[in-house]
Amino acid sequence: TSFYRTPRSLSSLSVLSSSIASLAITGDLLEHFGLSSSYPSELHISCLYGERSKVRAFLMDKGVVNSTDAQGKTPLMYAVIGKQPKCCVMLLRSGAEVDLKDQSGMTAILLAAKYEYEDVIKVLLKNGAETHHTDKGGRTVFHLASVSENYKCLEYLCRYGSPAGMNIRDNSYRTPLVAAAQAKIPGHVQRLLMAKADLGISDSQGRTALHYAVLYNSLPCAQAIVETSPNDINLIDTAGQSALHLVCIHGSQQLLQYLLSISSCHLNLQDKTGNTALHYAAMENRLDLVKMLLSKGASVVLKNKGNITPLQCSLEMGFDECSKILQTF
Repeated sequence: TSFYRTPRSLSSLSVLSSSIASLAITGDLLEHFGLSSSYPSELHISCLYGERSKVRAFLMDKGVVNSTDAQGKTPLMYAVIGKQPKCCVMLLRSGAEVDLKDQSGMTAILLAAKYEYEDVIKVLLKNGAETHHTDKGGRTVFHLASVSENYKCLEYLCRYGSPAGMNIRDNSYRTPLVAAAQAKIPGHVQRLLMAKADLGISDSQGRTALHYAVLYNSLPCAQAIVETSPNDINLIDTAGQSALHLVCIHGSQQLLQYLLSISSCHLNLQDKTGNTALHYAAMENRLDLVKMLLSKGASVVLKNKGNITPLQCSLEMGFDECSKILQTF
């Protein structure tokens, strides 16, 4: 399952917050977050539950502020996990190191982004938390926030954080912008572009955020990208395919109509096999897409590297109606 799936709804976020509050009352937070076997100190536990008077007393001993449990988690990380921004402030003022990593490579701000705690993210950023650190999947806080329905997490990162983590590729070679496009969240795509996220950074297959918007059939994401940089509409992947090729392979009429409305769209661009968008529309027997391409002037005579035109593709595959349409042009 892809990490960059469609994220939780806003209602589920409110349920999460209320469940944490109820767990704090019943004393089940350690179990809920898988911390009960990590041998946390009393300071760690007090930070998790937001018991500030106890935390203040423990911090009289200056040597405990960055102490770790069996997983390498600090009291600050426990305050983050428990969604205790006031405890976070107290710890940071007492010398807590904001960017320490636990054994899994998580920093406090990565944990805050994981759990979608925007208030905690804001506190950590204002205390110098870096945005370029990555988890085991190579994801920065920008990656995590880019697939969150809680728009404030990304907003605070863009507003208060360093842009250092904005264009980093994760272990799958995907940037936060690509992640947002894959998750089909146009608001996040737009916010990242406003913050000057690099549209040209591609994954291991050479696919950019626009390619992903098309692959995941998100017209709003595609619009946000193209409106920001119309010339990037013709960026190609390692197969030589542009967004237009992918639209015709995967068959979205709305997306094709939109791309064809952009004057900079290269209608007859050929990929590494020599195929144009019309070749692929014909191969897929998509009469609607074929008609749209032809109406915009797509070439019916261009041949691919097999010396085959779109019409010949259609004839060879036995698509009679499609062949008739192509023969009329």
